[in-house]
Amino acid sequence: MIPIKKTCRFYLKTDYPFFSLFDDELVCFNEVWDDSDYCKIHTDFPDDEDSPIYNKLLNEKNKIIDEIIENRDDEWIGAILPEINIENKKFSNIKLPYFKIKKSISFVNAEIGDLNLYGAVIEGDIKFNKSKIENVYFDNAIIKGNLDLRDTDINEINFESLFGDKGIIEGEILFNGSEEELNNLFKDNMIIEKK
Repeated sequence: MIPIKKTCRFYLKTDYPFFSLFDDELVCFNEVWDDSDYCKIHTDFPDDEDSPIYNKLLNEKNKIIDEIIENRDDEWIGAILPEINIENKKFSNIKLPYFKIKKSISFVNAEIGDLNLYGAVIEGDIKFNKSKIENVYFDNAIIKGNLDLRDTDINEINFESLFGDKGIIEGEILFNGSEEELNNLFKDNMIIEKK
């Protein structure tokens, strides 16, 4: 008898327009990780950061973090990662839809066309440092920390999609320009709901 491989139980029902207007359900077909019901990408971290399982999962995710960021396939949607640090790299686009980032995201000396964080939950801060990014999309995203826009070059930031999905910043917006410059950056779509 051939053993049957258990597949990840990740499931997401979405209206995210990145897929197609007819594809509103996402299922992961990766093999489960360890004793989890999910693959290593969709397995959440235990609360105890000192536990052996936490460290084992952290090592597994860190091995493939660059592949996740560079890969545009649907299989990475909803990935749970410890943090993302991008330094001295250039990307045409980065798409991180429905990602859950346990700590922070940091861009240092990065060049990115479009950065899409639709539906993502970032537990910490998002920091842009000496980076150049054409457009940033925070539609339906939740940023629990600060949005640090100091010392960076961003053309436009969008917090609301055509479908009305609004992003939320629970922290502060850090910006070293004038209020007028900040409003121009957001192109009149600065729809931020403070909790």
